[in-house]
Amino acid sequence: MKLLNEKCYLIAKTTVFLVLVPGLVAVLIPYFLVEKSLQSTGAKFIFELNMGLFPVLVGLFICLWCFWDFINKGKGTPSPFDPPKQLVTAGPYRYVRNPMYIGIILVVFGEAIMYSSVLLIFYLIFLLVFFHISVVYYEEPKLRSVFGENYHNYLISVPRWMATWK
Repeated sequence: MKLLNEKCYLIAKTTVFLVLVPGLVAVLIPYFLVEKSLQSTGAKFIFELNMGLFPVLVGLFICLWCFWDFINKGKGTPSPFDPPKQLVTAGPYRYVRNPMYIGIILVVFGEAIMYSSVLLIFYLIFLLVFFHISVVYYEEPKLRSVFGENYHNYLISVPRWMATWK
């Protein structure tokens, strides 16, 4: 029963993080960036909606899968305030070190297509740069110090951004 309560608690904390951080970055900020143009342009063509929907759904699926692996394999959350206890190298993390960021990028990319928004493309470029800098200068050094040689071996065998299929 205690194990079930711990898992429910992890799911609740992860859900709060999902809503607050990726929800803000991939949903709320893009909405505010395109809100005025949505009011002035009205409905979009079905083609744009369908073309943008695919990357949004793939990105959302990747993010949810990563969150699930953090809970089940890492025994923690993606939040830096409550990180996983174990290094997560399964699921999407088997192919690329930062799949959650890639998922968020796919969601924003899909939104840029759906709303035909150049502003969202600039926001996407900002996110790419921001994510890269935070990974290189904060996350990787932090993970090296926490997980030691396990993380070093992971760095050598799994690329940062471009997935490899083993």
